[in-house]
Amino acid sequence: MLLIHLLLEGILLGILLVLACASGIRGGAVGMVHLYHKDVQKHCVELGLTTEKNIRRRALLMKLCTVVYMAVLLPCVLVVNKARGFFEMCWQMTVILLIVNLIDRLLIDEFWVGHTKAWIIPGTEDMMPYINSRDGGQFARIGLAARRLMTPFLYLAIKSLYLSKGGTLKKIMWCDDESIKPYFIAAGKALRYGNLRRQLADSLEDKPFPPLSAELQRRTFFEFGNAEEHFKYRPDVMKAYPDGNFPVFDGYKHMQYQIRDPKGFAEMLAVVIETGAMPELPFLLSDTK
Repeated sequence: MLLIHLLLEGILLGILLVLACASGIRGGAVGMVHLYHKDVQKHCVELGLTTEKNIRRRALLMKLCTVVYMAVLLPCVLVVNKARGFFEMCWQMTVILLIVNLIDRLLIDEFWVGHTKAWIIPGTEDMMPYINSRDGGQFARIGLAARRLMTPFLYLAIKSLYLSKGGTLKKIMWCDDESIKPYFIAAGKALRYGNLRRQLADSLEDKPFPPLSAELQRRTFFEFGNAEEHFKYRPDVMKAYPDGNFPVFDGYKHMQYQIRDPKGFAEMLAVVIETGAMPELPFLLSDTK
């Protein structure tokens, strides 16, 4: 029954998202140009279709929609689903937002924007497609609208590290070592909503890897642990930077060496800086130095 509730709640929020988009483009797609790439926004201003002030105002209105989503989502989770405790709230919100993301990606991005004329802005046809098949990120296919909806919940999750004095760390990461809790507590305390929003707005966009000279690649080390989820992206990074170094830490998860042995990690960095090569480490796969 709970899964049915989550599905229906996700669909409800997805419908609200569609209605918000429909309202935004009722006078033309330029009304939602704040969701387009920066180059499209700039071109629209140059064409006289809108102004930078109007783009900022429209973007602010979209942010206010988050309040409406919160007003719907929180009662769904707390009242209808009777979620109790931080972790239960988080996983239910995550499921609901994943459903919203599917609606955002498949219905809005792929079909509505990609296969209809409703979102075409006159004078920018040469800049199409506005959203390509992988837009939303090389590392996470999350639509822009869904990312904005997720921002307040991620903010609360990270802030909880500070408010709980590190008590929620294990629910967010793979470890909750006492030695690292002070760092995450400090990060939770220092986090600002605007900074997180900007990070989510552009860090998950589908952009090419920045070009690096062959010399800089030879001096750069892209370390992966073969037990971390992101290890599957190593071939893509190797293809982008063929002259780079790609050491693999056998059995290690993301940042595990840095977290579990910060002194040893610092000593490793010192050797890399001084010699331009990885030191001998018992967990370093010999064929990846």
